[in-house]
Amino acid sequence: MEIKEISPEDFDRVFPRRPTVYDSGAFNMLNATKAEKIAALVGFDEGGKPLMGQIFGLREGLWRAPFSAPFSAASVMDNIDRDKAVADFYASVPAILGGCVRLVWPSAFYGAGTPPEGVDVVEEANFHYDMSRFADFESYLSRSGRYNHHRAKKHSFDFFKTDDIGRAYAVIEANRRAMGYPLAMTLEQVIATVSGPVRADFFVMTLDGMDVAAAMLYEAAAGVMQVIYWGDLPEGRPARAMNHLAWRVFGWYAENRPDIRIVDIGPASTDGIRNEGLCQFKLSVGCTETPRPTIFLNNY
Repeated sequence: MEIKEISPEDFDRVFPRRPTVYDSGAFNMLNATKAEKIAALVGFDEGGKPLMGQIFGLREGLWRAPFSAPFSAASVMDNIDRDKAVADFYASVPAILGGCVRLVWPSAFYGAGTPPEGVDVVEEANFHYDMSRFADFESYLSRSGRYNHHRAKKHSFDFFKTDDIGRAYAVIEANRRAMGYPLAMTLEQVIATVSGPVRADFFVMTLDGMDVAAAMLYEAAAGVMQVIYWGDLPEGRPARAMNHLAWRVFGWYAENRPDIRIVDIGPASTDGIRNEGLCQFKLSVGCTETPRPTIFLNNY
């Protein structure tokens, strides 16, 4: 395999179908200021036919795919020996880029294939909701999940999809501030992203007329919505706003987007260390745990 660097624009022409929205040249160029350098690499066979490719970004001395997204996968052409192409491609990438490479691979339900073998891997605990469960929602809840679901339903929540991105973002921002967590994207960056390469949905939930919870989801891949941010405010917690928000988000897709088969609600671990409280909440609302590998290409 011969690996060449091409422009991100040409990458999208070579690979018009990509595993996730984060793997496009357009998405990576939108976030180009977050990397010191971007490299779109494509592996070609002896006849010059493209086999596979991926976009990398250099940040803090480490080449990353993704450099500004939850995960990234290689774009691989159909009807090739995938295992051989993946092995050849990733065996050469660190030397071509001139440094260690960190890959965050999507969970298996994205259908992005398997990552390279024989490399250092840290597995994060990722959680997703299988929409086939929604018709029998309560049977998949834990005991605490059922209790909180019934408790929340006694309150006068109002849930709706909104085009007011700033309103939803304000709730998320207040949630992160109250929890002491950083917020990676500014409102301006969110608007730029959803005005460009990413389709997104925004939801707000009120209690007695007050905004108490919100959610922001990207259409990360065909049939998969991914929770980018969701959260509640302290005023909604006694009424179990997050349990209700999860139910209403899943229900909205069940009613309005029958093509959506998965809602990915993301990881509950960092560097392989689990946040057990967060894991239990995600399981309590009917989600399934699957690994999301982080791979280091530094042993080739």
